[in-house]
Amino acid sequence: MLTNTGGSAKSKKGKLIVTKVPEFLEKPTSVDANENDLVEFHAKVDAFPVAKVTWLFEGKPVSVKEGFDVHTDQATGT
Repeated sequence: MLTNTGGSAKSKKGKLIVTKVPEFLEKPTSVDANENDLVEFHAKVDAFPVAKVTWLFEGKPVSVKEGFDVHTDQATGT
């Protein structure tokens, strides 16, 4: 499925060539914090094509609607 600001399109057939398996260059670490504390997690991933990183909280993807702020470098996927 492809999606951009103009809409979305589906295709039944596609081909993806993975030339580099995703590899963590920097893994996120655990943080002890109190409720309402501001915490930051960082990760660096090496992959081609660029990996899509999904952050999870309690097993579910985080979202801005729930008060999370996620920044991704589009060139590196980190």
